[in-house]
Amino acid sequence: MNVMYKNLRASSFGAFVIALILATGASAQIIPPTHNIGNDPATEGFTFSAPNGAGLTLEDDGGLWHMELQQVAGYTASPAIMTGDGDFTFTAIGRVNSLSGNNSDLFTFAFLPGNPALERNWNFSFLSDLSGIWDRQAGKTGGVPNESYTVPGGVTTEHTYQVTREGSVFTTYVDGVEAFTNLEGGGGPLDNAVFSVFNASSNSPTSDSHWQLWQFEKGINIVPEPSSLLLLAIALVGLVNVRRRR
Repeated sequence: MNVMYKNLRASSFGAFVIALILATGASAQIIPPTHNIGNDPATEGFTFSAPNGAGLTLEDDGGLWHMELQQVAGYTASPAIMTGDGDFTFTAIGRVNSLSGNNSDLFTFAFLPGNPALERNWNFSFLSDLSGIWDRQAGKTGGVPNESYTVPGGVTTEHTYQVTREGSVFTTYVDGVEAFTNLEGGGGPLDNAVFSVFNASSNSPTSDSHWQLWQFEKGINIVPEPSSLLLLAIALVGLVNVRRRR
């Protein structure tokens, strides 16, 4: 009976730790709208527009939203994401299957908080060779202009892309690893975030991608790096085993 009690207590302790970690991640204050799984973003608070292009494919594909866009076309959050002038984290989970065009024509996530827009436009694009992402920040006042980041395994496999605004600093992460950063310029309030995901040029680019999540939340909440998650899992298993032996 005593051994059974110890085993039960050890298992309960391990479950408690894991539940605590999940609860911490789930406690973030989400800012609508949010895109989830295979739902149509147009039913979730996003607006599709194609002023100089078209949505060739817009559909639920196995629980992911499949977008094939041609020329200037994509989704915007309308009205703006109500982030105010505080810190926020944007998270996108998905993959980019194919791209045409060159590095100036590509599929882009864009954020336009506050004014003047030129100095506050923070965006990143996917490189034409599908090897990674490119910082297309306009009016950049810190960091390296037109900086690129190679994504391990390329962008055709699913990754977690995040952008944070902390104070006056924007930072982009891929799977918890910092890709590049920028210091805000221009002065004045940061204001709410005008968000878009779209093809950035009318020079006949076509992008094909699948997305599980687009989400804004208040504060900074970076996903752990894969190596950190592995170490955490090993530590939890070891902790439970130690408790079980006692």
